[in-house]
Amino acid sequence: MRTLEGLTGILEQSHPTLIVESEARHHPDAPRTIFNFLKKYGYEGFFSHRDRLRPVSDFSVGEFQNEANMKPVFGARSPDYVNNFIFVHLDRAYLIDAIAKVYPLALKIIRMTSDELARTRQLRMLHCHDSAIRQPCNLD
Repeated sequence: MRTLEGLTGILEQSHPTLIVESEARHHPDAPRTIFNFLKKYGYEGFFSHRDRLRPVSDFSVGEFQNEANMKPVFGARSPDYVNNFIFVHLDRAYLIDAIAKVYPLALKIIRMTSDELARTRQLRMLHCHDSAIRQPCNLD
């Protein structure tokens, strides 16, 4: 989390696409804390589960980070254990289509999410029009 907090200037100015590894077994609230932190900076998060890209709103530690599904040392990766998350800034929602090519089974969900991101961005622009203020806007 400290690493992300140290990137706030870059997050605000450059809006990079991020891949973040987070596991509740190391820090119990880590995944949700990271999701909420990046959302404040205009990011939508996704994770891959069984070749489908899903929004982080579908993520639960109990389902996707169950220790029974962890990869054994030197073993094959479990398709049911999720610890990597992709975050795309609202200003770069167009990248979701490129990401969808990597996850072809998720195309329908991605297009729907892309439309939601575009609507969210329009709302954000209406509520946070003052471009002189470079702070994240909270629409909640």
